[in-house]
Amino acid sequence: MEDHIIDINEQALEILQQDGSEILGSTAAQFIPNYGEFPSTGTLQEYLRIETETDHQEFEVEIAQITSRRGKQIGRVITINEVTDYLRQQQRLEVLNRVVRHTTRTEANLILGYADGLGGKNGKKSRETCRKKRSTWPKRT
Repeated sequence: MEDHIIDINEQALEILQQDGSEILGSTAAQFIPNYGEFPSTGTLQEYLRIETETDHQEFEVEIAQITSRRGKQIGRVITINEVTDYLRQQQRLEVLNRVVRHTTRTEANLILGYADGLGGKNGKKSRETCRKKRSTWPKRT
């Protein structure tokens, strides 16, 4: 099926970096990257990546069928939602999560190490050592 573009909004024209007079009436595959990989209906499994002059943008793509009263498919509506900022934020959160987990594990291991030194035969000596080390820790505000 050759899908022709019969209507397009201003935002889509900006995203595709096209003029409305050029794109209307043309086949969708001419202007939409990876159009041949789009499912006939539903959500595109991967994000659609569109290169810009300076960077790229990522989009979530959803396709809905338009049917006649008799149930025959007569067209499709393709909705693209820009998710670039969302994906970048998710990536930052994942990095922050790793850093926090690493820091927490390190601190917990230090505490466990000091706690192990408090028991056993040298308990009194170890407690004194911990007190001395604790006095050198930076004050928390």
